[in-house]
Amino acid sequence: MHRRGFEACDLLGPDHALVHVKKTSTATGSSPRSHLFAQGLVAAESFTDPETWEKCRQVVAQQDPECASRLGTRPGSLVFAIHHSDKKLTAGNLFTFAQSTLVSAWATLTTYGVPVHVAVIP
Repeated sequence: MHRRGFEACDLLGPDHALVHVKKTSTATGSSPRSHLFAQGLVAAESFTDPETWEKCRQVVAQQDPECASRLGTRPGSLVFAIHHSDKKLTAGNLFTFAQSTLVSAWATLTTYGVPVHVAVIP
């Protein structure tokens, strides 16, 4: 779908969840988190194309044929995992630009029927 490719995910979770992970700190601002949310959006949107999803299944099959055989017709969900030392990080206290990017990703992906989850990992 994209000539130069894209990062499908950092991890493939249970029930074919695309997991995107980013390590950040309070001082990093909104850039890394905004990038994380945009990255997930691009991946999940790209997988609405059946050919692109099939190519992903083929890559997974090279590592784990059994896992690839269980993949459905599209991602089951998208997880944004933020490794952050501050346990008080929430969607509500993200910087404005990161909040906006997260809301845009959530609105688009839920329209496609792809649930979105955010996990803060201390």
